[in-house]
Amino acid sequence: MWQPAKNKQAPLARQQVLCAWQPNKKEGQWTYDVLFHWPDGEWTDLCENPLEQEDMPDYWEAISQPSWTQGIG
Repeated sequence: MWQPAKNKQAPLARQQVLCAWQPNKKEGQWTYDVLFHWPDGEWTDLCENPLEQEDMPDYWEAISQPSWTQGIG
């Protein structure tokens, strides 16, 4: 379930999350990307470059392992 990023509590360990940015215009497209959220509250891209405040996502969703892959490997 998508949740507002501004209300997300810092995780206990680095967390990889799917993020979404609302379009700026009615005709705009939603944008999605995977980011890291760190225990100190910082958000970074996958190369661990910090996000600026104006680049913060609007929503986030936890990434979890698909149920059909459990027990594989």
